[in-house]
Order: sequence, then C-alpha cells, then structure tokens
Amino acid sequence: MNSLKKEIEDSGLAFPDYKNSNLSLVNEMANKKGIFSKKDKILFILIDALGFKLLNKIADSDRIIQGMLRDAEIRKISSIFPSFTPCVIASLESGVSIAEHGIISGRIPVKERGTYVNVFDTPWWPKESDIKKKGAFSELFPAPNNIYKLSKNYKKFFIVTPEAVWKKNQNTTVVNKINSKAFISLQDMIIQIKKLMRNKSEFIYAYTDIVDHTQHVYANSYETLELTRLALRDLQGVIAEAEKLGYLVVITADHGQVSLSKKNILWVKPNSNLMRYASMPPWGSRAMFMSIMPGMFEKFEALFEKKYADYLLIKSDEAIKQGLFGKSSVQDSIRNRFGTHIAIPKRSDGGMFFSFSEPKNKINILGHHGGLNKEEMEIPLILL
Repeated sequence: MNSLKKEIEDSGLAFPDYKNSNLSLVNEMANKKGIFSKKDKILFILIDALGFKLLNKIADSDRIIQGMLRDAEIRKISSIFPSFTPCVIASLESGVSIAEHGIISGRIPVKERGTYVNVFDTPWWPKESDIKKKGAFSELFPAPNNIYKLSKNYKKFFIVTPEAVWKKNQNTTVVNKINSKAFISLQDMIIQIKKLMRNKSEFIYAYTDIVDHTQHVYANSYETLELTRLALRDLQGVIAEAEKLGYLVVITADHGQVSLSKKNILWVKPNSNLMRYASMPPWGSRAMFMSIMPGMFEKFEALFEKKYADYLLIKSDEAIKQGLFGKSSVQDSIRNRFGTHIAIPKRSDGGMFFSFSEPKNKINILGHHGGLNKEEMEIPLILL
C-alpha cells in the first residue's frame, strides 16, 4: 500500500500529527494526564486561527510580545484535518476525532435529514436528552465530554466565550450545567478572566475568534499582523496576573490560515466538467469533498489529474483507512459525509469551492483554511 502520508508530504503539505496535536493536548488536559497531572489551576486560551508562522512573525518584530513570551515554552503542534473551526472545536470539546463525529466542514450532507446542514446555524453543545435520540431528530454535534470531564476534575470550572456563541448555545445542557461567561469584546474577555482568577476559579477555558475574523477580512496582510499584535499585547496583563496567582497558562489555536489569491480560486459550478460525474453538489472548506457516481471513478480521476495539477485528489476510503481524519474507520451512519473523493489544494493561495454562481464581489485576497498546507496545519502551543 502506498503511504498517503508520504504522498501528502511529497506534495509539500503536512499530514496531521494526531499524537502531537491540539486534540491530544486537550484530551490530556481533560483527563489530568501528562504535564497537567499535578496542575490545580489552569488558564486555557484558545485563539482561533493563530498559526505558528503568524505568531513567530509578530514575535520577531515586537519587543513587548518578546518580553511576554520570554519565559514561555513554545512548541509547534499540529491541527487536525480538516483544519476548519467547527470540525476542530467539535473534536477538542468532545475528545473524539473527526472520523468519529463526522463534522467535516461548515456545510455537510446529513442523510437522516435529506439535505445539507449549515453547522454554523446549529448549537455546538447539544442537549444530553437529544444526544440519546436516534434517527432524523438526533443532534448533529457530539457530546462535549471533555468539557464535562474538566468540570468534574476542577471544582471551579468556567467557560468564557463570545456572546454570539453563548447565545446560540444558551438552551443547551452545557450552558445550563456548566459555569459560563459571555463577552462582547477581547477587552471584556480579559476583564472576565481576571475576575474569575481573583475569585479562585481552578480552570478557565477562554475562546476568542478575533484573529480568525481579522484574517477572513484582511488575509495575511499588514492589517492582520497589526490587529493580531494588538490582541496579543492586550493579553499581556492577564497573563502576568495569572502567573502571579499560580496559574499554568496554556495558549494554542484550532488552526492557522492562508491567503487566497483571486486567480487561484477555482469556483466549481453546476455546468463544470467535474459535475458530470458527481451525484450531488460538493461541499467543504478549501479542500472539497465530492460524491462521484458508481462506475465513474476512473473517468473522473483521469479528467481531474489532467486538468487540475494544483490539487491532490485522494479517494475518501483511502484517506479514512490511513488515518487522515484521526481514526482508520468511520461509522456507516456518517460515511456519506466524507464523500468518495477529496480535492486538496497544494498551493497555499488556492482553493476549490462549489457555487451555483460565481460571487460577483470577490476581493483579490481572502484569508481561509481547511486544507493541509503548513500555514494552516502548524499551530503554537505556549506554556507559561
């Protein structure tokens, strides 16, 4: 059997390292293992889209941030695949891989519902009663077992999350059972964290999407560097106070991000030659998942390899078997979400997207993620 890992790495991409990933980190944290086995007070900050390369670029040119990180241990760890926020967060908070929960992109085909579901429109923390249901009305996201474990292992456990995320989940079991705080800005998040530390909270899990939102607008530009720099500087005070109060500060990300150029974005439309072989519209985020009709694999693959050299085409069965999604098998009930083929961009400035009509008001550069390029797969782990 040819090694998919070698094929991916030969294409200049990064195969996810699940043993040294944000998923393995949070699993250790939730189970109080490894470096967390004897830590009684932890401040965990998850910064959406803070890539390893972006952090280094800012730290190299900013003395204040250099000073803030002077005594830190900084490691390079791996995101998981697909490196897209709902996919990764579902894994971190549940403790299971994407192969196990099937949250594969922002929009996925759900067989029980007979349609595509936009996961951003659904609560990410399901009710316990709904998790136990079977069939069409069962919850889409997995049980957030790592959150429950943390709340049991640390008596004063708090989640600090953006107000929009909290509101979407406010009727779920997590919000009803777990201490949580909503914030309206990064500065408000910092105030909430400081109050919780002074009230002797044992574990604080704070999530901010400020860097992700910045990059989606500005990509990896001067504006992104400056806004990310300001955000990291704002964290200086809360980190200093956490250290004084005896907290282990853990900072990491769900994924990094790349800049797409207009000329390298491939919009696949219903009249595309690729769609002659598809049984349904594709889905995904930068890396595109496709369901090709039985008996059409060879023709489709020959066409793809001839015309789309900037993309790596992988059979989904092979990707699952060789552990690209974290495990070597998936349940039959969610197998259709992985399609039959995956088109992964080799270029960091390219992406393949399905659209019924090409967007009219595209800007020249977009920040995005969801593929296997190093910029989006390599993330920092900062320990203070």
